[in-house]
Amino acid sequence: MLERTKKGLSSLLVAVLFLGALLMSTPPSVYAENPAEFAGGVGSEGDPYQIAEAYQLNNVRNYLDASFKLTADIDLTAYLAVGGGGYNGGAGWEPIGTESQPFIGTFDGNDHRITGLKINRPDQNYQGLFGFTASNSQIKHVGLTVVDVTGGGQVGGLAGRNGGGITNSYTTGKVTGSGNDVGGLVGVHVQSTGGIVNSHAAVSVTGQNKVGGLVGYMQSGSINSSYATGNATGSGNSVGGLVGQLGPLSPIDDVYITNSYATGSVSGAYYTGGLVGLNSGSIENSYAVGSVEGDLGAGGLLGYRIDGAIVYSYFNKTLQPDNSYGGIGKSTAELQTKSTYPWDFDHTWGIDSEHHERNNGYPYLRGIQLIATYHGNGATGGTVPFDSNLYARRDTVTVQGNTGNLVKQGYTFAGWNTQAN
Repeated sequence: MLERTKKGLSSLLVAVLFLGALLMSTPPSVYAENPAEFAGGVGSEGDPYQIAEAYQLNNVRNYLDASFKLTADIDLTAYLAVGGGGYNGGAGWEPIGTESQPFIGTFDGNDHRITGLKINRPDQNYQGLFGFTASNSQIKHVGLTVVDVTGGGQVGGLAGRNGGGITNSYTTGKVTGSGNDVGGLVGVHVQSTGGIVNSHAAVSVTGQNKVGGLVGYMQSGSINSSYATGNATGSGNSVGGLVGQLGPLSPIDDVYITNSYATGSVSGAYYTGGLVGLNSGSIENSYAVGSVEGDLGAGGLLGYRIDGAIVYSYFNKTLQPDNSYGGIGKSTAELQTKSTYPWDFDHTWGIDSEHHERNNGYPYLRGIQLIATYHGNGATGGTVPFDSNLYARRDTVTVQGNTGNLVKQGYTFAGWNTQAN
């Protein structure tokens, strides 16, 4: 709390929050007959079912075309501890939606977090919080932390196979697939009119072919303003820091990546890339800086390029292998310099060119990586604190003290305020 007195230094802490656009949902046609299954709501777009407990989250599978909204954080491990339905034991969570009965509704996480999702079905496909979603589904504002998901093919933390839009969502933890199409957020994305926006993954991902830090196989659709920081490891081909394979082998026009990046290490046998392993889509205003290892076709940005334009996209030539398949190689110092990029640093991107601490000096995404900034508000001496952290929505910020010994004649520092007055 900052108090302004005759002997108090008035200062300001500003935390800037940017919100991504919300996608419209599809109205459901089937509503629950038992309101006790949820904390409230009727399942419509205007009055979605409210979810405050783990068993209510589990009930989503019974109304696959309805609308839902979290009203509290959900801890699946805590539910098991009090003798619940075993969401975190044995085979773990049963994914919502199947190939024959996909999820076609709207799920709004409301910026709450689901912790401790565990799945152990190494011989089954379509594993994740959602197993199979259709083209008119919408998932938004969902945070999945400490996931431990093991499946066969088409495996992801949030969705195994996704056919709808995903906005402002993220996963952290570990995802493993014994087959193909394995990603930190989504295993395979198949919707040409939907995309993944303002989303990220900090997940260690392991699989065979088409393995990616964010998405294993982006068959169609787009990724915009998203990133991945976890390591991606594949035993076969098409392994990428962000996407294992972007677009089908027969190129189409509606698959692309814009304003996105990857920082995790990538390892595979064939076609391994810092951003994308095997590419037939377009990439613009993106970068990759993680280490890359592969037996054939390894590159800082792309492992191999079939088709697609690569525009203003970069990799670290000091740390990553160079090839002729796309991307511009720059040194670490150049990639930490704002003038290197002909990008929008007023709205889309930010960079810490002075300290090189925030995101290791590489560009970050303003819309989903939030910063806390301190202002001296008339101080005549000393320096304001610098917070190098990048925060997600609803993260807790530990406010620093007067670490830079700010001074102002006739005033004594009393604390920080979030108001300019």
